[in-house]
Parts: sequence; C-alpha cells; structure tokens
Amino acid sequence: MLDNNKIRALRTKRNMTLEDLSRKSEVGYFTLQRIETGYTKDPGINNIARIAKALQTKVDDLLIS
Repeated sequence: MLDNNKIRALRTKRNMTLEDLSRKSEVGYFTLQRIETGYTKDPGINNIARIAKALQTKVDDLLIS
C-alpha cells in the first residue's frame, strides 16, 4: 500500500510544490492532492512509478513497509 506521508515528506524535502511534482511526474495535480491526503488509497502502479521517478526514488520507498 502507498504511504502518502512518505510522498509528502520527499516532495517537501526536495522543495517541490504539488504543481512541480505534477508537471515533473505527469500525474494530475488533483490526483496528487488526493494521494497525499490519503483519499486515494490505490492510485495505480503507473502513477506510483511516475511519482517515484519524479522524486528520484524507488517505488519501494513510497510503499508502507
């Protein structure tokens, strides 16, 4: 399962806004917003892979361990 807190933490650590992450990952702004707030629990592997790439991390780092 995706860890929305890890995404937010990595994004802020890299001084990125949701808009920045949206542009870089090509995942919609509102989709990212829903992921970070925990509203969307399973955004799909393609979106997770895009987010991980944009945050320069591995998919595994975004999952709850």
